[in-house]
Amino acid sequence: MEILSSAHTWFFDSIHFDLEGTLNIELVEGIKSNEKELVEVDENTTLGPYHPVNVSEKSKMVSIQFPETMTYSVTNESYDIGDEKLEKEGKVLFKCSKSNYLEHIASSTSIKDLEEEFSHYLVWTEDYLINVVTNEKPIVKLLNKKPNINIERTSTYAAI
Repeated sequence: MEILSSAHTWFFDSIHFDLEGTLNIELVEGIKSNEKELVEVDENTTLGPYHPVNVSEKSKMVSIQFPETMTYSVTNESYDIGDEKLEKEGKVLFKCSKSNYLEHIASSTSIKDLEEEFSHYLVWTEDYLINVVTNEKPIVKLLNKKPNINIERTSTYAAI
């Protein structure tokens, strides 16, 4: 999971769930530019200057596999209202000990009645939040593939 901490940020690329219950999430690295630019919020407001963060041909790609996925959800970051109960450890891939999502799963499924242990993970990218409940540890792999740089992604900036 060290590869996830080595990048400035990660963008969501794709998700696939197979019949055996494995969820595979692919992320692409956001690289911070050395140059700074002003960010125009509207015709009367300009912020910055800030460093643009973009996907380039040099961006790494990673896969996060969750074997034995019990449930998952994908939320566009724009619609997330936050989680005052969220207690988490990690960076990008968080292991959550408390969350509204875990409470929702406990009250709306029979997962809490299982004798096996399960964990809640949260993958936090620039555009999406992916909640995963599984009874296996995730597997993070560096992929040997290039990102599609023709995809228009959300504009993201870094102050430092």
